[in-house]
Amino acid sequence: MFKKLNDAKTPAEMRAAIEEAQYDHPIIHMALTMARRDGLLAEDAYAMLAYYALQALVSTQTAYAHLLAISPAPLPMPPEPAGPPQEKP
Repeated sequence: MFKKLNDAKTPAEMRAAIEEAQYDHPIIHMALTMARRDGLLAEDAYAMLAYYALQALVSTQTAYAHLLAISPAPLPMPPEPAGPPQEKP
């Protein structure tokens, strides 16, 4: 399971949380490593990270929607009896 990203309120805190998270989250690590390898400036590196994160999100949502479309609907549960069974005279 992945570690939760730190809550951040300012852009500086967000950058720090992203830098820290790159060691626990492969998509962050991949995007920042590629950006650094290509010599991109910080703004372009974060654009690359956003792009790959959005691609992953869309892919996950598409797969989830597909699974929902092909899954059978759950069967309704019978109602619970209100009390002990009544004996018939």
